[in-house]
Amino acid sequence: VDMVLTGFIVAALLQMYRWEEKLALKGLPVIIPLLLSGAVLTKGPVGIILPLFIFGTYLILLRRHSALQIFKALLYIGVSAAFLPLLWYIAAWRQGGDAFLNVVLAENFGRFFHLSEAAISYDLGHKEPIWYNFVTLVAGFLPWTLLLVFSLFGFNRKPNDKRGERPTLGSRVRHIVADLLAMDRVRLFSLVAAVCTLVFYTIPSSKRSVYLMPAYPFISLFVAQAMLYVAEHRSRCTRVFAAVFAAIGTAAFGVAVLTAAGALRPVEIVAKFTDRADTLETVSAVAQGFAHPSAGTIVILIILALALLTVGYQMSRRINIKILYASLFLSGALNLFVDGAIMHNLRNRTSSREFAARIRSEFPAERDRIYVMNDLRAGFTNLYG
Repeated sequence: VDMVLTGFIVAALLQMYRWEEKLALKGLPVIIPLLLSGAVLTKGPVGIILPLFIFGTYLILLRRHSALQIFKALLYIGVSAAFLPLLWYIAAWRQGGDAFLNVVLAENFGRFFHLSEAAISYDLGHKEPIWYNFVTLVAGFLPWTLLLVFSLFGFNRKPNDKRGERPTLGSRVRHIVADLLAMDRVRLFSLVAAVCTLVFYTIPSSKRSVYLMPAYPFISLFVAQAMLYVAEHRSRCTRVFAAVFAAIGTAAFGVAVLTAAGALRPVEIVAKFTDRADTLETVSAVAQGFAHPSAGTIVILIILALALLTVGYQMSRRINIKILYASLFLSGALNLFVDGAIMHNLRNRTSSREFAARIRSEFPAERDRIYVMNDLRAGFTNLYG
């Protein structure tokens, strides 16, 4: 749900940026309200509120349009984007009555503004402090946040030649605002989208890492620029990071290959340190997948080996920008290894697919009935089966 919402919101934001850039807010393109309608139908009013908050803030900082033009642009977008979702909400309200309406208000506005949530009969949790969003962003951009942290070591601050003339708080704020307004439009829009998304999801008590996904494409622009700066001005950091990253990749590749060859038994090793059944079951599921690798797993291991060889070759040539590109290749290969091999094997073992197929074969008379276990009040935490 959150990924679909992100897709609609980011696509709509890019179209709104092009609308201002190419058409100067004239003649609203139909694709914008359609994308925002999809966002609302995916996860509620946030699909309109957040993009309008971002776009309105950007237009104000851009200082190219009057307040009336900005208001009219946001009004046209909001009204046109709300038309299709409103039809659905009216139909749902006619079917569910005031109970449905109360839940909608409680979920989308009561929880957001820390108001009454009496209409919600379940607790989704995820109540986190304000700093949670910043921590989850740092974790979400791994491993590249490690590269940026490495670059801080050895950073030399330029001495202040004008001793005794320390800038005041007001002058610093004016300087920051001037730099902000002087940014090119792509960077300004990206910065506004990232900051507004972060601020928006800091308000509600319920916080999850997936809520911040609309900010990731825009933050990625600045992360990429920082990576290029590090590659150019912090050459040793780039090489150290690539070496550490390659060591991690080599260890993962070695464990997988040795397990496939039968020379390594991960379950026996882990059993020496813990006797927890769920941990041993998880390790067993992953190990079995490598012991009997599928064609997909073999292809992934080949890609990972090529990525490791590429990093090693570029490290020997000592061209920083190519070392950075090789690290990008290795990052993609490791993500593919984790999601396509490790998690794939684990999910195959824990999937309810075989259980469902057995029920369907042994109880053919019940095949037209559907049973869903999702009683949040009974102690389950969003457990679907």
